[in-house]
Amino acid sequence: MSRNAYSTGVLELVPGERHDILIQPTRAGTKIAQVDFPDDYSGAVLGSAHTRIVAI
Repeated sequence: MSRNAYSTGVLELVPGERHDILIQPTRAGTKIAQVDFPDDYSGAVLGSAHTRIVAI
């Protein structure tokens, strides 16, 4: 099993892709994750989804 580590605030995925994102927090706390849904042609954000990630 291969693991790739990312240290970034942004990951860009394109239509037709499905990714599982594993998060390994370095300290306890709450973060808000946001997923934007851009228009394929213009890149304008058509909508967003938000969720809370709690590390204990």
